[in-house]
Amino acid sequence: QDSPPTYFIKKFQKYWQVEVEDDDNEIERTRKQWTGKYAQKYLYEDIMNNPLRKEYPPSNAYMGSLLNAYHRAIGDEEYYEPLLNKMMEYKFSKRNLQQEENTASYRIYQYKAPIICKVFPQFSIVGLALWPAGYYLAEWLLTMDFEGKHIVELGAGIGLTAFTLQQQLAEKNSKTVLRLTDYKDVILRNCSDNMRINNITPLDDDDEDELEEDEATGVEVHVNKLDWTDYKVATLKKWNFNVILAADVLYDADIIPDLTILLLD
Repeated sequence: QDSPPTYFIKKFQKYWQVEVEDDDNEIERTRKQWTGKYAQKYLYEDIMNNPLRKEYPPSNAYMGSLLNAYHRAIGDEEYYEPLLNKMMEYKFSKRNLQQEENTASYRIYQYKAPIICKVFPQFSIVGLALWPAGYYLAEWLLTMDFEGKHIVELGAGIGLTAFTLQQQLAEKNSKTVLRLTDYKDVILRNCSDNMRINNITPLDDDDEDELEEDEATGVEVHVNKLDWTDYKVATLKKWNFNVILAADVLYDADIIPDLTILLLD
């Protein structure tokens, strides 16, 4: 801990480094990459969760700097998800959250309060970035009237749809239900944090029955996990939606069959 994080990174790189020039086995080469998923898993499970490290934990500032340095080294490679979640936890610390608010990625000033979105495109996960289709969907929503509808958004990402509808329908007399769905926990966590920054409190499904229909107005927002390859039809029926929104979700042709089956269900 007394040494800078770069010192640990260099030691970890040297520890993991193996001569691979003559290795024709692609799997073995992957195992030997110090920024690959095998190395990431080792860093998370055997080092970060080591009992000694837990007994003598380094400071949050040190861990944040260390993970940030390792993230830069990983670049565009695939992440080991538990390690990615840990990186996001440090990003979402109170100090960093305030910094992100002050340097928001995207703002809309049409309403009394600006809409603020946090994005993390550096993590190479599509749901943590704001894509051009997201802007277009937001602009289109401003021209439509969804008051009283039950809406589900597929691939909600950072949650821009919710912020737009909340500002548009907050003072309406009837209730509009919006469910933001995505498939990774880290995306849903960022989406929920964006809700909090914009003064929106997502409701738990267990709280729905406690709401009085004659008292509920504005927009009721839920953030739900929905994996197109692993879901329950009963859950979809329970949501009881009559509008489906999606923007730029078919960036990979391999997922078209899964989306087709989902829409049929």
